[in-house]
Amino acid sequence: LDELERPEPPLHAVERLSYRVDGNLRFSGDSGVKLRIDDLPRPDRSVLQRRYYTDYGIESLQTKRGCPLHCTYCTYPLLEGSQSRMRNPAAVADEFMALGARDGVEHVFIVDSVFNLPPRHAKAICRELVARGNLTAWTSYISPIAFDDELAALMVAAGATGMEVGSDSGCDAVLDRLRKGFRTDKISRLAGVAKTHGLKDFHSFILGTSGETMEDVEQTLNFVEDLDPFAAVMLVWVDDGEALDPRLALMRQDMRAEIYERIGRRAQKQPRWVVPRLGIRCNPRSFAVLRKMGLRGPLWQHLDRVSAGGNP
Repeated sequence: LDELERPEPPLHAVERLSYRVDGNLRFSGDSGVKLRIDDLPRPDRSVLQRRYYTDYGIESLQTKRGCPLHCTYCTYPLLEGSQSRMRNPAAVADEFMALGARDGVEHVFIVDSVFNLPPRHAKAICRELVARGNLTAWTSYISPIAFDDELAALMVAAGATGMEVGSDSGCDAVLDRLRKGFRTDKISRLAGVAKTHGLKDFHSFILGTSGETMEDVEQTLNFVEDLDPFAAVMLVWVDDGEALDPRLALMRQDMRAEIYERIGRRAQKQPRWVVPRLGIRCNPRSFAVLRKMGLRGPLWQHLDRVSAGGNP
């Protein structure tokens, strides 16, 4: 920041710094050099507060940056770019093992936008963890696009206990409109593979997206019931345009109310559906009780201990 406040000539004290002068992009290093993610230093975790480990037992790790998917609502490609820049699998495994050895760390969450894309990179990381004898549990974001038996088996062997899946809808027309890159058959296949290998699958579904009808909503709810994943979180879409259009906001508000009413009726009969807005299996009191029980890692993995009202 100090360097950015200096007047021209171009900055040199900070290597490879990109900045703008009068709207024009400048670069303090060799413009022909592209930053490799393996050149970056590891995060300095010594500055983290101890409560992240003592209260939650979770650490985080990134194996790549950039997302090649084109989901209409997602900002990952804007934040990290649309081209995957992958770390060396051996370096990832070394950092993973160092995290697992830290006092209080009981779980590692891989924060990649999607861990299993490309699948060869994910499999290479799993093999490195297996070779090191990893015993620390971990989870990650997984896409139905490229999830097979080989990857599932490698993940389990490497210590994975579950995965979070952005399934979004149980209606092919909605998935096409959201440009998810997969359809419901891929979601069903993923759930089947997960069950076969004992991986807990936690799916997120977004209902009421632009152009979605109540028939589409019902189709998704039926699909989730038939899918029978370990857990599912049910969310309802909020359109950014509502901030500028009061009439749209009112119309969407009425639609959301009806969707939540339908979700709520079904969720009471589904032991591992989470509906944050309605407080179904999702409230601060139940979180606190589960933590006091000594449960660490992502709390969704313990949903079989939570009642419909959110009480353990």
